[in-house]
Amino acid sequence: MLFRSRDDRTFGVGISAGLVGLDGSESPDRVLAAADRICYEAKSKGRDRVQVYRPEHLSEGTQNAELSMVSQINHAFELGHFRLYRQEIVALNATDGDTPHFEVLVRMLDRDGHPVPPSAFMPAAERYNLLGSIERWVISSLVDYLARQCESGAIPRDPAQATSAFYAVNLSGASINDASFTDFLQRLINRFNLPRGLLCFEVTETTAIANLSKAAALMHDLKKLGCRFALDDFGIGMSSFAYLKYLPVDYIKIDGVFVRGMVSDPMDQAIVEAIVRIAHSLGLK
Repeated sequence: MLFRSRDDRTFGVGISAGLVGLDGSESPDRVLAAADRICYEAKSKGRDRVQVYRPEHLSEGTQNAELSMVSQINHAFELGHFRLYRQEIVALNATDGDTPHFEVLVRMLDRDGHPVPPSAFMPAAERYNLLGSIERWVISSLVDYLARQCESGAIPRDPAQATSAFYAVNLSGASINDASFTDFLQRLINRFNLPRGLLCFEVTETTAIANLSKAAALMHDLKKLGCRFALDDFGIGMSSFAYLKYLPVDYIKIDGVFVRGMVSDPMDQAIVEAIVRIAHSLGLK
């Protein structure tokens, strides 16, 4: 479907729909959960389609498990049962004096205090519109931690002493499409006065491409606040290199499907070489 705006620009609009039949025996919560799940499936299969729900798509056990996980997520918010972890990013030729880089990860504790991996709760969080709230908690908690590090002197605030250290956080399409996200982050950064460049946001290539104009606008806005950006899972898109001209990123993370085989597979090696060469020509790391 094509629409033309008042300034004579043309926009393509697509639609994905989930269709759930009603027989009066299901509760409203289960019907809505099934509709939400089948809409998500329609999008994942390529968009611009109608996906009809059938019982085998979502068994009662699966549905109950997802609703139970949503309850656990809400419970974790109430009791403060989310935890941050950091994973160091190390260069192959790193030395002891190199600036530390970290990727920030989130874990959730269940009702018994045991850690729940993201693969267990993130899909439910995404389907039931809780992912944006989790990401805001992650960012708020990280900024608070970094501010305390600055106060202790572990991270210098003075731009003349500032290093190139950064902490990378993943951003989903939920945050990219949230019109209030920039204001939320601006208030945080102004409140805690973090050094520029300390926060780096990672967006997967597929997420950026699916939300190209909003992703580019968000990156430009946040870079004004001193944030950096990394494009994750790079290389899996049909026109990966072309998007680098429109997305103001600082780093690209080459998708593992190429990296794992580059020592033994000449094709993977050639792809990685090409990505590195073009990235360096654009001033990216």
